[in-house]
Amino acid sequence: MSHLVVVARGTTFHGVGGMERHTEDLCAALVGLGHQVSVVTTESPKLPKSANGVVFFPVAGTRPNRYTGAWWRGLVPALTRLQETVGPIDGVVSQSTAAQSAVHWLVAKKMRLAYILHGSARDIMRENRGMPSTRALLRYILAAYYWRWNLKVLPEVPLLFAVGNDLAERLQRDFLAKGAAIRLRVLTNPVDTVSFCPGPKLEARRQLGLSHDQFLVGYSGRLTHAKGVDWIRRFAERQGSRLGLAAAIAGEGPLAATMKGQHLRYFGSLDKARLGQFYQALDVLLLPTRHREGVPLSVLEAMASGIPVVAFDSGGLREVMDIESGILVDPGDFEGFSRAVLRLQENEAERAVMGRNARRRMLARPSWQEVAETVVKGLADQGSGSHRD
Repeated sequence: MSHLVVVARGTTFHGVGGMERHTEDLCAALVGLGHQVSVVTTESPKLPKSANGVVFFPVAGTRPNRYTGAWWRGLVPALTRLQETVGPIDGVVSQSTAAQSAVHWLVAKKMRLAYILHGSARDIMRENRGMPSTRALLRYILAAYYWRWNLKVLPEVPLLFAVGNDLAERLQRDFLAKGAAIRLRVLTNPVDTVSFCPGPKLEARRQLGLSHDQFLVGYSGRLTHAKGVDWIRRFAERQGSRLGLAAAIAGEGPLAATMKGQHLRYFGSLDKARLGQFYQALDVLLLPTRHREGVPLSVLEAMASGIPVVAFDSGGLREVMDIESGILVDPGDFEGFSRAVLRLQENEAERAVMGRNARRRMLARPSWQEVAETVVKGLADQGSGSHRD
């Protein structure tokens, strides 16, 4: 049995988002393969010492699910204490750039190291360049800071995984344009097709206290402007009374306090069992994202639940969806997005066919066990070195 450490900004105990759920499922798969697993993450009052065979090790002085100076300064000391208290480390897996400040130390210690990249700082810069808002300017500045750091650090990482072909191609192109070489592989983003599966819609709505006779659209994930969740709220309020439509929102984030309205139900963070019910209660999942997506886990989970998706044609979504399992709309075309939602509202038979096709596509994807095996093999291929120093 090897001791593997996953470094992540947050976990499902901090709140629910795609990367948090990815961390949970990856750790469960690694434990299932017989590995000892520890997670180094930010502090949170909800974070247990251990759960489901995983030990949680918070970095002292950090804020929940946030990168701060305390995180960057405290990561190496935390990894050092982890070795002393839990045991020698045989491999480190970083969720995106969470382990960035520890890369030099990890490389010097000859520890096996892999990153799983879910997005690109360069894409965030492109999205916010020239946008007339303070929020966009701040996002651009922060992304530019990370991009400069990425250019220095990521070429040193022995193995980088990207969760989709589109993201991998963008990363390779952007690094090559700066004369930097990175070792990059594609890692298919899997989905738990047992926890997320079709089920009785009316019973799911009863369990969640939702109306049984409304057309229900939904969103699950981080509540941010970049994800377009503000548009979903406005859409529900504009169309709710006229079309008998309502929206259900699950997740946490900066816009949580705005998730209010006559035709909107906000559920906050949901555990996996309740999240499975949430998807089953929906008629359509919406993702009007303003962000260049990798492969959003919420889309995979909804499709595994037999729910069609309407989304902007962004990033890796075309790798997941096709015209038989959902509707992709040109990015930024909110009128076209509305028309796509209304089309599915008017055609129950089309929704049912799309839902079955979506489920079929998810069943054909690699399992979490297969993905965990790929990550472990990538670490093992780096050689033994002196990683147990």
